[in-house]
Amino acid sequence: MAAINGRNLCQFCQRPDPTVCSRGCIDLMVELCDGCWNRFTNDLAMLEGATAPPCPAPDPDDVEAIGPPEPPTCPKCHHSVRRYPTNYNKWVDLATCDLPAKDVPEPYRWRLTKGSGPHAGMWIAVRVHAICPLPSDLVLPAHAFLCPGEEAERQDLAP
Repeated sequence: MAAINGRNLCQFCQRPDPTVCSRGCIDLMVELCDGCWNRFTNDLAMLEGATAPPCPAPDPDDVEAIGPPEPPTCPKCHHSVRRYPTNYNKWVDLATCDLPAKDVPEPYRWRLTKGSGPHAGMWIAVRVHAICPLPSDLVLPAHAFLCPGEEAERQDLAP
């Protein structure tokens, strides 16, 4: 971490800020202030479609809850989804099955990895785009790729 006169510098805005720290659920090797991190993650979430609401943590004092919570569902088609946090602390709805990469367009390809640091042991969704998978490699498609409701919206927007 860069420091000037004992103050931490944000790697993006290059300003000293007491909120500068390492960010993300996996080791991203980036140290940003709160403002830059929030702008970066919001922009990235919109670009990658990671706009699902967070899964609520179970209430340990809830004596009414018996068994595991209901799986999250898509608000458009009401099918079950797998909701995971992303490596930048946003949430994404993924399909419930893996598909070969050749069947999933590049913007919809995700994989799961184990988090690090305070997120150790958690499954974290990471978009597959830096290294192209082999056509037969399995990826987790974003639910938006398979969602009938999303397909209808895409058809309505087509010229």
